Amino acid sequence: MNLRVQRLAPNVLGVDTVAKLPPTTCRTLASRGLAFRGGYIDELSPIEIEGQLGNQLPLLLYTYANEFDPSHTLDRLSALGIPAGMNVILDVEAVIKPEALQAMTPGDVESFVLELKAKINAWGRGLSNHAFLPCIYFGGLELLTSEEMSSLAVYRYHEGAASLLDRRGAFAVPARGYAMMQGRPVNVTIDGCGDTRFDYDFHRQDYHDDVFSVLVAG
Repeated sequence: MNLRVQRLAPNVLGVDTVAKLPPTTCRTLASRGLAFRGGYIDELSPIEIEGQLGNQLPLLLYTYANEFDPSHTLDRLSALGIPAGMNVILDVEAVIKPEALQAMTPGDVESFVLELKAKINAWGRGLSNHAFLPCIYFGGLELLTSEEMSSLAVYRYHEGAASLLDRRGAFAVPARGYAMMQGRPVNVTIDGCGDTRFDYDFHRQDYHDDVFSVLVAG
């Protein structure tokens, strides 16, 4: 199957899941009017992608938290046949556990933030150098300030369902805003999709009128 990158319309609802979806589930999601399904490149296979796109359900791509190696991401994109120009969302949720954070000194926290920014930027530049669009999902406990978020080597921002506070306790938001917002509650089931758990995601434009892209057949 040939894959094509397509801009995602604003003001639409989709879902994401780490679960493997059979074509019948993709058909059910599409029939319910969902505009996309987000999946993780380490879990997806070409057969699953073909089954999803063949049922008219566009695909959004994520990569796992703590996976900061651009070479690994690029290898997976190549194995899946993903064309250049596609955006990939780095999920940095849970890069630190609450109990670990509580045990840190202020100096430890500053070191953690510096290391996190460096890893994100190296990943982002690695993808950009190969004509992919690095993007990011903030799920909580990243501790970055609004200014630090805004300076990262990424192009689009995806907001998680948790309260996003920086290490000083202030609400953090990138200057360009979020083009995607995760819904609440999270980890829900959908009628007709068995026990599979999903998160809902609302897609809109960011403050620069930019949007995410999805993969479609063709």
